[in-house]
Amino acid sequence: MKRWLSLFSVLLLLALGGCATKQYTPDVTADFEQSAVVTAGDFSYHCKICRTDGTVTVTVGDTAARGMVMTCAGTMVRYRFDGMEYEARAQDLENTNPAIALYDVFSVLRQSGKLQAQKTQDGYKYQGTVPAGKFVLYQNEDGSYASLHFLSSNILIEFDPPTKSVSYTHLTLPTTS
Repeated sequence: MKRWLSLFSVLLLLALGGCATKQYTPDVTADFEQSAVVTAGDFSYHCKICRTDGTVTVTVGDTAARGMVMTCAGTMVRYRFDGMEYEARAQDLENTNPAIALYDVFSVLRQSGKLQAQKTQDGYKYQGTVPAGKFVLYQNEDGSYASLHFLSSNILIEFDPPTKSVSYTHLTLPTTS
């Protein structure tokens, strides 16, 4: 009887241990470039979002601001549009500016131990808070991003799936005569 009780206790502990929530830590520090749609309330626009060496760049792809480039490198934000450039301190601008908000999210994610990813069916889920508010970021299994939602400011960034570039090489086939 004692053996059965001991065996039952061990099996119960194993079963309960297997039910614990597992934490995953996929890579969120890698540089990336993805197209996306930014929606704020009733307004939306297409853009390209790029992060290189910690700097976030958002290039507007449509609307009257087509071609505007917003770059955030931490304390400074640079705007380029229609041949003009403007630079300002990030703290003097709206923290919901997409370049600033994205920079803040990835800065928080890069800090080790601050956030743990939760495994989802299609990838990973991150939650946290930045000056723009509480956010939820979904990352796909392949490391690309699916969406970023700032809950308190109702800003949603929906990333397009990354496209695989295909290179074609010109081939000359010999002819027979």
